[in-house]
Amino acid sequence: MGRAARSFSPLLVLASCHLMLAPRALAGDGVSERAPSTTPEARRLRVELGLEYDTNPQRSETATGGTAVAITPSPLARAIIAWSTSSVLSEHHDLGLALSVAAKRFFEKAAQTEDVLLVDEAARWTWHLAPWAATGLAVSYDEAMQRHLIDFRDRPASLPLPEPRDYRAVTGQARLSLLSAGGWGLHAVAGGRSFFYKPIPDASFLAPQAGLDIRFQHDSESDEHGTDADGGDSGNGGVEWDVAAGLDLEERFFSGLRRVGCPDPSICLSAEDPSTFQRDAFWQGHLEATRTGFLLLGLRYAFQVNDSNSYQSSVVRHLLSARVATRLPGDLFLAARGEIVWAHYRDSMNLTIDSAGKPYATFEDENRSNARLELSRKLPAGLELAARWSGYASALGSAGNYRRQTLMLLTSWTWN
Repeated sequence: MGRAARSFSPLLVLASCHLMLAPRALAGDGVSERAPSTTPEARRLRVELGLEYDTNPQRSETATGGTAVAITPSPLARAIIAWSTSSVLSEHHDLGLALSVAAKRFFEKAAQTEDVLLVDEAARWTWHLAPWAATGLAVSYDEAMQRHLIDFRDRPASLPLPEPRDYRAVTGQARLSLLSAGGWGLHAVAGGRSFFYKPIPDASFLAPQAGLDIRFQHDSESDEHGTDADGGDSGNGGVEWDVAAGLDLEERFFSGLRRVGCPDPSICLSAEDPSTFQRDAFWQGHLEATRTGFLLLGLRYAFQVNDSNSYQSSVVRHLLSARVATRLPGDLFLAARGEIVWAHYRDSMNLTIDSAGKPYATFEDENRSNARLELSRKLPAGLELAARWSGYASALGSAGNYRRQTLMLLTSWTWN
């Protein structure tokens, strides 16, 4: 059976969790964009517990005109523990470490194939060569462990078991940052990634990486007083602007053979070419601007191209996203974001495929059009309560029919 006939591509994996961004930031931003901290050591621990309702736990997608896929909505419990620390080793060197563990446990038996445990670790070392230059190394390790299908031996034969999406990924990078007194920064990265997809080893790959990012940051003095978008004092009462543009390349060398269109579509959708392995070139460019003050406003455009020699793996994507956040009366904090995704596949009959071939950033993120709304309130002693709604729909241009919504009630505790 060809990849397009599945509800998920082998690379449409479950993601690392919300608040696991700390280790990803360490791994991805291996060099600081600012002067080294004078604090010898800083630690942070965050624990999050929540109840959630998911209308499509398997994230099933139906091809237009195809047979409807069985979907079992389910409530679930979720938990996240995230720890990070940064230490100043000397005047010019600092080290950062982070670890996150997250889990989901569904209550409906038919949805328990989606029970998952995720681990995310990262470390980075930074060498501040001068006030205007820094270099460093970073490494990250991610692993998803989905509930084993042996636990569902009593499942009726009429209900097919979904394909598990366990993976293991290791990334290593070297980075160089050049900074100017005027707020400009140039950041270059080179490294590689090993991605192992446990259910189908042929979908695993090795990938060298390279990227270049230019950024401008500016704190404008103004008469705008109050608090910033994080709920704290804005300091000088001004507004901070952050504008960035970048280009990234990842060349993927797969363990499996490339696929070609089947000569007789009535027999199969695709077939393996025994003479050539699959190879993808994934490009991504982005342009974004963020205004942070009493009201946070952000706008981002990304352009993705996955140029593959394998059937139904080539895609061009446009992603336009916006976010807004502000403090409300009663010490409430409102955050909203939305993203429109438009995709064009070189070959027909595609369902949504993760062209990035990498874990997503959160439990909720998907490579589809989406929206999210969150209302939270900080409490004494580092506690916080939040309610969050998320909705997902098929990417424009996709041949699939996809809908998913989640509703969460969360409580968290943070120690610094």
